[in-house]
Amino acid sequence: MTKITSRGAKPVGKAAGLAAGLIVALALIGSNTVARAATITVDSIADDTNAGHCTLREAINSANGSSGTADCSAGTGTDTIVFSVTGTITLGSKLPVVAGNLTVTGPVAPGVTVDCDNKFQVAEVEMSATLNLNKLTTTFPSRHLF
Repeated sequence: MTKITSRGAKPVGKAAGLAAGLIVALALIGSNTVARAATITVDSIADDTNAGHCTLREAINSANGSSGTADCSAGTGTDTIVFSVTGTITLGSKLPVVAGNLTVTGPVAPGVTVDCDNKFQVAEVEMSATLNLNKLTTTFPSRHLF
């Protein structure tokens, strides 16, 4: 029979040693904070950073690691943005650079259109980041791709 001992302690039986090891392992697992992907819900087609709603611009800022911008929930760096509204978002300027892994999923018809008003590119993605667009329409001049 294998005995588990610790310094200055008497030998302990195998079952008791396994139970103690399991308790230590669970304590270590519980002490780590596991980052989970956040779902951030856009509830306005406005293009601003005012309080009272969560816009696409604010949702991207939150996904980039801000601790919750305006009324958007905080992101983790690997997030999904969804919409509870439909319509056209007319951008006043380029959206924030996407810094993490981000999926933007629009609603089903009539959906969401992101319009850059033929003035600039819609978004930029850092080299180490990923942007996935699903069920989302973007309009931009041919010279301004992502």
